[in-house]
Amino acid sequence: MHPRVTINMPEIPKGLPMIHAFAGFVDAGHSIRQTVSHLRSTLPHQLVAEISVDDIYDYRARRPIMTFDRDHFSSVDMPQVKLELFWDDRSKPFLVLHGPEPDLGWQQVTQCVIELAEHYKVSKTVGLQAIPWPAPHTRDIMVTAHASDPSLVQARPAIVDRVDVPGSLTNLIEFATGRAGIPALGFAVHIPHYLVNTEYPTGALTVIDELGKAAEVTLETGDLSIAAARVLAEIDESVASSTENQEVVAALEQQYDAETANWPNQLPSSEELMDQIEQFLADQDPQE
Repeated sequence: MHPRVTINMPEIPKGLPMIHAFAGFVDAGHSIRQTVSHLRSTLPHQLVAEISVDDIYDYRARRPIMTFDRDHFSSVDMPQVKLELFWDDRSKPFLVLHGPEPDLGWQQVTQCVIELAEHYKVSKTVGLQAIPWPAPHTRDIMVTAHASDPSLVQARPAIVDRVDVPGSLTNLIEFATGRAGIPALGFAVHIPHYLVNTEYPTGALTVIDELGKAAEVTLETGDLSIAAARVLAEIDESVASSTENQEVVAALEQQYDAETANWPNQLPSSEELMDQIEQFLADQDPQE
């Protein structure tokens, strides 16, 4: 069944970039969820369209949160996939499609996104991802950028060569919109694998920085920068309290420094990457 799309704003400025940001599978450190939350709490925005999730979401696998207050249910947080129009800190408009990654109907959802992109004549689509990576929190976050046309992304050292990875709706949308003739790009920030299930604002800061460059918008980080500094201090304190943790981080630092010193000649093998991805999958909470 084709998901139902409700259009709230038939007309908006043409030629805007469309960001797609799905929380769930490719949201290590909850970086994408924090990014969307930050945008919605700091920037003016308005609902443009909504994709109905009832036929594409598994409610029993990811149950909505309901609040019970003494003798009644006072609220419920139902899943929604929304396309919203935002205005950046210089009043420049851009679009953001966000919500939980649907469980079903990926090809139909992707077709909905293509139709929305064509209807609003977007200039390009930009996918946001955060993936687990064997790297220490004490080093700069690595970023893998990709696009239907490589000239769309800033040249940077290649972190991986060729590898088969589990698919995501974000990657499928990038692939399909590019095939449909819509310029498509995306990037994945590499979150330390031991922090994938932790609120890691540093990851969100990196996402926002990359988003600003890819969509050519101005985004202030505000309270997110303060939260990142606090969380990093807490992580450092936790590491310092355990000799074993210190040894792990030190080993990751040596590995990181060796790999970056030898770019682009020394790339992680597909087996190493898949080991990290499989560990990430094993650690996922089905309620997330």
